[in-house]
Amino acid sequence: MRLVRPFLQLLRRTSSIPAAILDGLAAHDSDERVPADTMHELLAGAVALTNDPTLGLKAARELSIGELGALEYAAGSARTARESLDVIGRYMHLLNDGLAVGIGDEGDRVVVRMNNAVVFPRAAEDFALGAFRVPVEERMRGVTGPYEVHFQHRGPDDVAELNEYAITFPAAKICFGSAFTGFVLDRAHLIRELPTQDAQLHRVLRSHADHLLAALPQVETATSRVRARLLEELRGGEPSAARIAKALGMSPRTLARRLAEEGTSLKALLNDTRRSLALSYTKDSELMLADIALLLGFSHAGAFNRAFKRWTGVPPIDFRRAHRRL
Repeated sequence: MRLVRPFLQLLRRTSSIPAAILDGLAAHDSDERVPADTMHELLAGAVALTNDPTLGLKAARELSIGELGALEYAAGSARTARESLDVIGRYMHLLNDGLAVGIGDEGDRVVVRMNNAVVFPRAAEDFALGAFRVPVEERMRGVTGPYEVHFQHRGPDDVAELNEYAITFPAAKICFGSAFTGFVLDRAHLIRELPTQDAQLHRVLRSHADHLLAALPQVETATSRVRARLLEELRGGEPSAARIAKALGMSPRTLARRLAEEGTSLKALLNDTRRSLALSYTKDSELMLADIALLLGFSHAGAFNRAFKRWTGVPPIDFRRAHRRL
């Protein structure tokens, strides 16, 4: 519910959604868990009712210091910006069971990848990254230096919508159609000490966060299991719902129902997995495009080219050339 409240604050001021609906949601405790599919349905409805596709960005700007609870305070009291990011990665499940944050060193850069167990609608991806503006741009102000923010969805054509991204991430280079959702930061900046560091308080807050994390139910989602299975299936051609269901010990109908309960489907997960891998292979590997098509289970290169252009707006060869020039 901590992630729902910013939307409620925004909608009270800017929409005609009946107050009774917003009041009903606001009555829930801040630490109560909300199913991902419910949240995404509510978000889709709010975007439709307000006719505002940038709702996720605006809601993220409603967040202020302290609203993300134990995770944020533990991150803010860390010694360095890098340690703060590691804390965010470790305790993200306190806010979202379906979101895993991976943090890795790649040369002189640190890459923060936000891996969602269910497919991110645009507004949800915008909000997830926008929510990072609190720990990144405020907690670490003057420490991190310039950084990049990466969206998997295509950037909007509307200038006013693009401006909302610039307002939300004023210090960042914004990249659309990326192979991942997340951030790229300069490693040299992250070793600097945070002005808010407090070693004693940090130990206490980490201990508290560990207890909260241990108290959460440990549930492996059908979505995460299917994603892992899809990586295996793609190597053998077009993935089969029957084979995946059998490997997971359930019927195709049960698998479809479980995924629907988590706000996704096998088709959506397959498309999302293929898209992420296609962007990554095309941008960062030396594989021939025909080999990438084969690895992703496409029957022929033409089908891969059409899918890639649907995802990014450009053919894979143009995407590769553009990124090789960067």
